[in-house]
Amino acid sequence: MQHVLLTGATGFIGSHLLQALLSQGYRVTILKRSTSDTWRIEHLLDQVSTYDVDQVVIEEAFKADKVDVVVHLATLYRKYDHGCEVTPMVEANVSFPIELLECASRNNVKKFINTGTFFECDCSSLPIRVDAPIKPFNFYAKTKVAFDSYLKQCQSSDIKSITMRLYSPYGERENE
Repeated sequence: MQHVLLTGATGFIGSHLLQALLSQGYRVTILKRSTSDTWRIEHLLDQVSTYDVDQVVIEEAFKADKVDVVVHLATLYRKYDHGCEVTPMVEANVSFPIELLECASRNNVKKFINTGTFFECDCSSLPIRVDAPIKPFNFYAKTKVAFDSYLKQCQSSDIKSITMRLYSPYGERENE
């Protein structure tokens, strides 16, 4: 049974992925903030190990039990730039995943799955093509590009990684 470390489990996409992973028999550890609203996954919390990243060192989650795969969904998203969230956005979308990747590498994790956004692409013509050139729409997208660039530089035979670029997901348990 593979062990997945999942970030962003309390979010829209993460809650669906968590449910799917558990139903398929994976062991799952989630990283979240102590202030995270867990309403989407309340019914699943007794089936997972949980670490509050604002209260413990991330490394603890890797040391407690061998992790096979990291799935990184956590993000600080803002469609429009207001200029006042530069530091929190860089911390959430660049610094945190770099720390996560470095911990994964030190603890011999073999796979790292990252999520990006179609806002990283040139959105000047519609529909946005999967192979559209990189031309970040906003600061959020720039932070996602920054981490993806770092992730590509760290690609090695020891840890395989991929970034899945998501396009306008919607559905049950979505934010208003």
